Amino acid sequence: MKRYLFLLAATALLGQVHRVTAQTTASSQGQSMDHLISTVIRSSAVNPNTVTKPANSPSSPPMSSADMRRCCEKIDRDIQRVYFLRNRIGRMKLQVRGVYTHGAALFFSLQLNNRSPLDYDVDSIAFQITGAAGRQVSPVNARTLAPFYVFDSTATVRGHSRVTSIFVLPRFTLPAGRQLTIHVFEKNGGRHLQIETGNYTLERARPV
Repeated sequence: MKRYLFLLAATALLGQVHRVTAQTTASSQGQSMDHLISTVIRSSAVNPNTVTKPANSPSSPPMSSADMRRCCEKIDRDIQRVYFLRNRIGRMKLQVRGVYTHGAALFFSLQLNNRSPLDYDVDSIAFQITGAAGRQVSPVNARTLAPFYVFDSTATVRGHSRVTSIFVLPRFTLPAGRQLTIHVFEKNGGRHLQIETGNYTLERARPV
C-alpha cells in the first residue's frame, strides 16, 4: 500500500514538472516568435539614408561632356534665333539669343552686352521656376535648376564689350501657373537683370 501511494505521488510530481517545462518552452518560443516578427517589421521600414536614386535621376548629366561641348560650339556659331527675350538696366543688357534641344538637354544661349565704361562683375546666374505673372510663389517653393555644363562662361563683362555663354540644363516643361525666370546678379552692384518666359519658348527649342 505504501509503495502504491509512493508511485502515485511520484507520477503526480513528474506531471507537474512536465507541465512547467512545457509552459516554459512555449513561453520561450512565443518570445522568440515575437522577437522575429519585431525584427522583420523593423527591417521592412524604409531608411531615407539608404534610398538610392534612380538611374535617370536629374543629378546625372543627359550626355557626355564631349557631346555637350560639340553642341555648344555649334550653337555658338549660329545666328541669333530669339529677339523678344531681353532685359535692360541702364546701359547693361541681357539677351536670350536662342534656346536649343538635343536629347534630354536644353541649351540656353545668353548674351550680356555692356555699353557702359564700367565693368560688370557677374556674381551669379540662376535659372528658377517661379510663379507666372500675377501669381505669387514664395522663395521656398521656387525651384532652382542647376546647369550640367556651362560653355564660355565669364566672370566679368568689360566696359563696351559683350560676352555669350551657353548653359546646359535637363529638359523640362513648365506646369500651369509657372514660368522660367533667369536672374543675373552683379557683384557689389545693383544692375540686376531678369528675364521671364514660359512654355512658348521651351516648346520652340531648335534641335542641335
